[in-house]
Amino acid sequence: MEIVRTYKSLEVDGSASELSNLLTNNAIATFSDSSDTLAKEELLLNHVFNQSYQPWIEIIAVTELNDSTVELHVLETNKLLSVFNIDTIGYQYTYTVNNSLISQIEMDTIPNSGYDYRTADSLYNLRLTELFDWISLVYPEKYEQIGELNSESSKLILELAEEKGR
Repeated sequence: MEIVRTYKSLEVDGSASELSNLLTNNAIATFSDSSDTLAKEELLLNHVFNQSYQPWIEIIAVTELNDSTVELHVLETNKLLSVFNIDTIGYQYTYTVNNSLISQIEMDTIPNSGYDYRTADSLYNLRLTELFDWISLVYPEKYEQIGELNSESSKLILELAEEKGR
């Protein structure tokens, strides 16, 4: 299903409105390791937030599970992962498509016996938490600014991560 490939490539260099056009109004995203569910607007906010990190993806496998479900295995990285000394993280996305629009996205790390992507994902979350703790101690006024999901806060997070890493 070409819509899924298009969606994934737009996550790298597309606008939120372009992504929005590929999603149903009630689209949701779920994550295997948490109970968090993102609605369409939250997905689009995350997209804007993540653009400052200059994401890069490589689709390594596409499997059409049935007429309405496609599974992608994707390697992903970005500038923030690089600052955290994490090379890439492999994710498995399962997309449900209804009436030529994406209605659901399920995300998990790629099950891989050769490399534990779940550990890399956990390390990323740990380093992000450590960064936020450091910011709250060193720059309490900036800590308040990073709570918003927008390009300015993600740029500030990247700038402070680079500073902390020096």
